[in-house]
Amino acid sequence: MRSLGMKMSAFAAVALLTAPVFAQSDYGAQADVAIELTPSKIIESPLGKKMGFAEQLQAMPTPPGAPNPAEIKRVYVGLVAPESAEKLEGIQAGEQNDLQFFVRVEFLTAEAASKVMNQAIEDNSGEVEKNGKTYYSPPKDAGMPTGTTMYLVDDQTIALTSDGFQDKTDGMPFTDALSTAWKAAPDSAIKLSIDGVNARALIKSIVEQGKKNGGGNPIIAAVMDLFPTMDNINLAIDLSSADLIKLNMTGSDEDKAGDINDGFKSLVTMAKPMAKGGLSMIGAQAPDAAATLGKLVDGMGVKQEGKSVTMNIPRPEGFEDAVQEMVPMIQQLLVQMMFGGMGGAPGGPGGF
Repeated sequence: MRSLGMKMSAFAAVALLTAPVFAQSDYGAQADVAIELTPSKIIESPLGKKMGFAEQLQAMPTPPGAPNPAEIKRVYVGLVAPESAEKLEGIQAGEQNDLQFFVRVEFLTAEAASKVMNQAIEDNSGEVEKNGKTYYSPPKDAGMPTGTTMYLVDDQTIALTSDGFQDKTDGMPFTDALSTAWKAAPDSAIKLSIDGVNARALIKSIVEQGKKNGGGNPIIAAVMDLFPTMDNINLAIDLSSADLIKLNMTGSDEDKAGDINDGFKSLVTMAKPMAKGGLSMIGAQAPDAAATLGKLVDGMGVKQEGKSVTMNIPRPEGFEDAVQEMVPMIQQLLVQMMFGGMGGAPGGPGGF
């Protein structure tokens, strides 16, 4: 029988990969990073319907007791940013730490929530009763942060929290800055907001790691150096809106915002011809897709309004047809990547 720790880890992984609508209050812990995922907005998007996301998710195998993404209504995640990325990597390595976070998952049905909770109860390594509610704890060697508990919020909602957020996910345990950023972010399938001031140490740590792995491109390095100067960061990803991706960044003043604006305009200027070059290579096999995606590239832009800078990537008309046309080519590319270094896939040089 698998341990509750493994179940809770699987539960958290699904939540984070598929994952706080929560405002500043007097809670002991206050998140400065927040994420929201609404699977239905992906499944019911024009692309989701064309590609059959609902059917694919339903058919996707999941570990016993772990939720299928198609059963999830909404996922919210809040995090008190640690001082370095190593704290987050510690969880992946299965080490104990004092990270403060919450994951709140709302299911479409009580049956789906009960399935996940019952498996956790079956495998639990410890439970605590408090104020008429039962809390389940992972084993000490499960790699979950100290004080983590899993419990039912209501018959369709499960929470996985560290001690600082226990029973506080009904509200909005955010810093003031994160609350302001969160409210300003557009409604979207995937939404991320960061209090850039409180999370600055973590951002710097991630930037330093990224620069080491960035290939030494000076423009990319210069843009990455801008992130620790931002007061707030909002990222919205949506498959139904006019923009597929919208990244909004706030500088501490208009001059700082001007630096952010200049840096991201340089990045877009560099990226456009590179993307067009890639599209020209596929134009012979998928001319319509290449033309549509060319409009996406042309529409990429950056603009500044006061202290706010926004970069957007549009969703051009025909985007869904272009993606569908590209699927066989992507599959072929993946096969080439997998077998290219091993003498080619069966069937000839390079497998083709």
